[in-house]
Amino acid sequence: MGDILETLINNLDKQIKNLEELQQLLTAQRKSLVYDDVNSLKENMNLQNRLITRTKNLEKDRISLLKNISNELGLEDNELRLIDICNSVGPAYSKRLMELRGDLINSLEKLKELRNQNEALIKRSMEIVNDTMKIFYYTDDRGKPSYDAAGVRPSFNTESNLALNRVV
Repeated sequence: MGDILETLINNLDKQIKNLEELQQLLTAQRKSLVYDDVNSLKENMNLQNRLITRTKNLEKDRISLLKNISNELGLEDNELRLIDICNSVGPAYSKRLMELRGDLINSLEKLKELRNQNEALIKRSMEIVNDTMKIFYYTDDRGKPSYDAAGVRPSFNTESNLALNRVV
């Protein structure tokens, strides 16, 4: 039983390190958004994708480990939580697993906060771009998108505000 618990502890350690690295990437992403550094933003997104893939694989391994542990302990494995394992193992492992559980929860809360901040920045930037495009290209009907998700401008039955787009 000790070996599988050690494997679980190593898995959780790796997940926490990945989440901390993701926090750093989200902080760097916020700076890239604020300073409009598109190249840095693209690189950051690639790093985030790779890190998320690694974390997903660790999570799959963790779920498999929890099933194996639950079988050894004779627990039902439907929606087995880490706290259930903590309550079923010896005090040394229980203490370490509880510490890791707390670290994991804290990391996830920080990630959620950073993600929400970045999302707010992105939405605000999109609103500004949209309103600017409306002012220059169409009548000033701010609030309606000037383009769709595919980057295609919707057809408007209004004249353009931009005098330079006409043949003189």
